[in-house]
This record gives sequence, structure tokens and C-alpha cells, in this order.
Amino acid sequence: MATSPRVSRVIEAWVDPEIAFVELLAKEENAAWLDAGINVREGWSYLCMTGSSAYTLVGTPSVKQVAIAHLATARSARVTGSILEALESVTLPTQLDEDRASDESFSTDRFDLGWVGWVGFESGASAIGVDFADSTRPDSAMLFVDRLVAFDHDRGRMVLSTFSASGSGWLDHMERQLRRLVGAVALPLDTDDSTLAIGELRHTPSAYRSMILECQSRIAAGDAYQLCLTNQIAVKTRADPTTVYRRLRRTNPTPRGGLIKIAGLALASSSPELFLGVRTDGLIETRPIKGTRPRSAASDVDALLRRQLLESEKERAENVMIVDLMRNDLSRVAVLGSVQVPHLFTVEPYANVFQLVSTVTARLAPGVSPMTVVRSAFPAGSMSGAPKFSAMTILAGLERGPRGAYAGAFGYIGIGGSIRLSMTIRTVVIDRAHEVATIGTGGGITILSDPDEEIAEMLLKPAPVLTALGARLDIPIWTAAGNDFFR
Repeated sequence: MATSPRVSRVIEAWVDPEIAFVELLAKEENAAWLDAGINVREGWSYLCMTGSSAYTLVGTPSVKQVAIAHLATARSARVTGSILEALESVTLPTQLDEDRASDESFSTDRFDLGWVGWVGFESGASAIGVDFADSTRPDSAMLFVDRLVAFDHDRGRMVLSTFSASGSGWLDHMERQLRRLVGAVALPLDTDDSTLAIGELRHTPSAYRSMILECQSRIAAGDAYQLCLTNQIAVKTRADPTTVYRRLRRTNPTPRGGLIKIAGLALASSSPELFLGVRTDGLIETRPIKGTRPRSAASDVDALLRRQLLESEKERAENVMIVDLMRNDLSRVAVLGSVQVPHLFTVEPYANVFQLVSTVTARLAPGVSPMTVVRSAFPAGSMSGAPKFSAMTILAGLERGPRGAYAGAFGYIGIGGSIRLSMTIRTVVIDRAHEVATIGTGGGITILSDPDEEIAEMLLKPAPVLTALGARLDIPIWTAAGNDFFR
């Protein structure tokens, strides 16, 4: 893939990224919005779009093939292997090192053009020799972004980037479009839920209970320490992905969400979990989540739930298992002795749940590429279990169906070496051609797990995503907070 050097322009003005996406990209088939959140004062949001250098990669693990398409010319080809292999084999430009040395807008963890999209769980599992149930549908899709608007929430400004082949013409055009939107107000969302679609669980609560018990039997036999068991909800829908994501970011705001549209597929996510970050200065970070409690509108109950999560023997044991697994994964690509755990057992509050989060960091070893870090750690231990290979083999036999995009990762892989991938959880994937949406859900199982609580957690987690989709499950959802039922 040949491209020319990067050119950029700083605009000292502000447009709400939501308004910019709705006005400029909502009708595009291939586009993305990586979202730092609503009314935030730090971080970056990105609107990702395509020009003459844009490609798509779409991976189907059951046939071990990746379809490559050049959007400007409609040329296409298929290559054998996983999408991770395809991403690593693509030749990318190297001129950015010189560009960013004199570019005041560049930071060590900012996206700087490159790949945006998602890698599905099965693509990662297949790459390490574990085959889940076959699926004829793709689980991975990546878009090569050669035009970018980066929103600097800290400074209240925007940075345009492209390649010089697109040149100043696109910079001028996009600046005019954005300045036209300065001061604009977002249109209200339709909140009519009178005709909710019904979601169908792959495994009923009763069947899921049996799977939990089988997990505990395998753990007791010494085959694993922890297993991340998952389920899937399918919904027939013609929902508009942009509308779904705009609803989702309001009902379940997070700093790691986004909407990505590639080749007729759309991923809308309010993920709270950072799978992997790699900065251009070599800092690696992962923030695994293990441990969930629902939030309560009553402040005293909310505080109790938070304390219960922090003090839970089961949740802490589960969390530290995954921390150890991630430390091991990173140690293979890190400078000797650089792997650290600066934060262990931090409770993070979100709109609907509390999460128990830990942070693992490391320093990239000389000669190791950022993509090698991704391949070393993927699929994430928090979505597989420990030990990873044994856990994934057990889960493949239990789940009897593909996870698809769920439990994989989404975000960006920048051509300058920066990577930021969120865990694909609290996410819906909409296949517009087949008029179906899928939502994954689940939780970590240990020997201490209570099956009733695990079923409740499995049903709780997708609730805000179902609401955003305009759907529901036709069963009551039980929460651990007071044994309440709600839909």
C-alpha cells in the first residue's frame, strides 16, 4: 500500500463530535466515530473517513480468509490467513516519524491515520489453534482511514489529517464544513419504545445454569482456574446504527465507546474496558475488568453495592487471575522487569454498573512491533479465562456457537505506532443486509461463583444496549440489589 506523507491542519474552533458525525458521516457506508464521551474535558475523539488510499479488510475465521477491497477503484482480492496476519503484512508508510517531530498537534497516544475497526474473538482463537463453532459470517472488519478529524477535548480544538495525495483541497473543504457547524445544536432523539423488538438468547437461563455448573466441574478437576462463559442475543431489526449509538452513549456513557461502519456492518459500543494501548514512546497499558455490580438510585444502596464489589473474595480472586495472565502476555514483548501493576482492584462507577478494574503497564522491548503486542495478548484473558489455551478449548465445547465481534477488540492501529483497542463488550453489531443485530454477554466463572448471580449478571450487562437498540428480552431480569425484577 503506497501513500504519501501526512499533512495536517489545526483549527482553533470547536464542534461537538456528535453533530459533526451526524451531519457529515451518518450516511456513509464506511466511516467511524471513536468517542471520548459526552461533555468531557480530556482525551480525544475521532471522525474517521475515506479518500483515495482507503481499503477495507473483512475476515471470516471459519474459512481462514480475509477479503481486501480498495474503495476508490473497487478492486478486491482474498488472502489466506487471519485478519491479524493481514494487518501485520500490509506495507505502511514510514514518513510519519519525520512529520510528527515538528508537529505540535501530535501526542504519544493520539491516532495519526491508519486502521480503524474490530477484530473478532474467533479470529484470535483460531490464530492460536482453538476453533470455535463455524460461522459463514465475518467476525472482523478494518478500514484504512486516510482522512481524519481529531477532536482535542482538553484544548477545545480540532486537528485535520490526511496524506498529501489528498492535499490541501480536502483540508480546505473539511475546514469549511466544520466551521459551518460551530455552535450547532444536536437534533433530539426519538425515544418511542412502544414497539420493542424481542431479543432471542442463544442459551436460555436454564441452559446457561447448566453451562455454569459444567465450568465449575472443569475448574474443580484442575482444567482451568477461571472461565469467561458467554451467551448471545439476536434481534431482528432495521435499526439505524447512528441512532442506536447516539442513544447508547446517553444511557451508558463511557470514555471508550464508538460507532464503526464497514462494508454493510456496524459496531456500536459503550465499552468501559481498555484491552490494549501502545504509545509511540513504547508505553504499553491494559486495564482488565473482572467484577460487576449494578448501580442503585438510592445512595445508601449504591454505596453498599460498591463496597460489596470491592470486598468480594470471588471478584478479587477472579480479577487477580486475569491480571497475572495479562502480566504474562505482556512479559513476552516487554523490556525485562518493566511489567508493573500500578493499580489493583479499583472500583470504577458507570451509569448502570460498578466495575472492578486493575491496570497493568510495560515498556515495549527494542525490535518488537506494536502489532506483535496485539498478537501476543489477543484474545484478552479477561474474555477467555486462565490458563488461556485450556480455558478457550473448554469454552469452545460449551458455548457451541461463534461469539463474532463480541469478546474481541475494537479501536485504532495507527501507522505511526500508536494503538488503542477497547474490549468489545456492551456492544451491538448490526448486519444491515441480513437485518439482524447481535449482542454478546456473559461473565467470569470461578469455583466460588453463585449460578443465580452469574445468570443475573449475564442478563444485566446487555440491558442498556438492548434499550438503545429498541429491544428487550422476553424474560424478567433479576438483579442482586434487593432481588428486584425489571425489564
